[in-house]
Amino acid sequence: MEFHAVVFAAGVGTRFRDIVGSRPKCLLTVGGFPLIFYPLNFCSKYGFEDVTIIVLESQKNEIAQRISKLPLQKLKYDFVCLNQESQEDYGTADALRLVSEKVKSDVILISCDTITNIDFFPVLDLFRMNDASCVALFDKGIEASATPVVIPGPKVKQQKSERDLVGIDSENSRLLFLASTTDYQENLSLPGHLLRSHGKMTIHSNLNDAHIYLLKKWVVNYVANSDKFSTVKGELLPFIIKKQLSRPLKSLTSGFSEVNFDQNDIFEHIKQNELDQKILQTNLNTFSRLKRSTNSELIRCFAYVAPEETFCMRVNTLLNYCQVNKKIVSLFHTLADPNIALVSRNATIQSTQISDSAVAENSTIAEKTSIKNSIFGIGCNVEQKTRISDSILMNGVTVEERVILENCIICDKAVIKQGSTLKNCLVGHNFIVHENTVADKKTLSTGEGFMEI
Repeated sequence: MEFHAVVFAAGVGTRFRDIVGSRPKCLLTVGGFPLIFYPLNFCSKYGFEDVTIIVLESQKNEIAQRISKLPLQKLKYDFVCLNQESQEDYGTADALRLVSEKVKSDVILISCDTITNIDFFPVLDLFRMNDASCVALFDKGIEASATPVVIPGPKVKQQKSERDLVGIDSENSRLLFLASTTDYQENLSLPGHLLRSHGKMTIHSNLNDAHIYLLKKWVVNYVANSDKFSTVKGELLPFIIKKQLSRPLKSLTSGFSEVNFDQNDIFEHIKQNELDQKILQTNLNTFSRLKRSTNSELIRCFAYVAPEETFCMRVNTLLNYCQVNKKIVSLFHTLADPNIALVSRNATIQSTQISDSAVAENSTIAEKTSIKNSIFGIGCNVEQKTRISDSILMNGVTVEERVILENCIICDKAVIKQGSTLKNCLVGHNFIVHENTVADKKTLSTGEGFMEI
């Protein structure tokens, strides 16, 4: 087993609790499947058959039950649970520390909210042929103007997403700098020795971190023995990237010894023998574009920037949730096996006017309905003479006769009574919309803790 996959699925969706509610964020409906289907399918597609899924202890059974029904081939998975009471104190590096004993090989870390159709083989090649300590995946994102989306609910000013500053050597893809723009108000200072050793570094401010990382096993060992990191992206990666420019106090090329072992020294965790050195030097001599690298650099970090035609998005905001569901039908064939259908064989579709939509199992759509560009979760029931367009219906939603829905999000087990017309509305979990309701750009909910958007 070359890689052990770790999927982070304990997040509670703090940026859009209004639609997550008390359910696991990783089970949000995207294209008729739970959100976690996409990273797990990604792991299966690229042969990462052994997967550890990090979840909240209180949500494990619900998540496990849903995953067991997904069309995932040859995937072996287990769970590591975070205690509900201390979950807020756990970052991704803390969670990685908990699974470190299970890790026997190099790892791929992936967030449960990442959806991508990237060709991952070039990323693996970059990791292998450079004997990289880590590889981080970035993409150029989707311009909001290219995919205009009206977010259901009252119109509010959208917060600007946090941007990263990513320094990459354009000759060899070395990842040399990573920080948030919020860390620098006006001026950015860089170490002189960084500029001298990598004169062609480009600082990017338009790249999105896909939250997919390849790490050497020794990095996991280091995290396991150090409590200085809480998050992978915000703390661990910047630290390792900076350490590329450092040198160990003593030579490690003669092997690895536990004598005078200092677990707080990152270089003590690197196993590199003479054979490793020769293999790396052969690679560097073979691939001329990497000649700037030297085998004296024990820590080597790289960035892979996805091609522009690649779809890559993190479903971590309400805007992104709306965007990905708008695109999922046209992209699904690039994300999943061709044998996996967006309209479940276990759904009952009596309508002859349904297009560009996804319907999950046990849902029923009656005749004399018009369905366009919409998503239906598990167990939805749509009665006659309805018209639904550009909408997302989560699990167990009931839509009675003569209802019109345009650009709405309807959360789990909500009921839309007959004769209602909703446009650009968000309906909360278990909420009942009364007969003949007419609403536009409203949030309809009595749910405790439900936030207006």
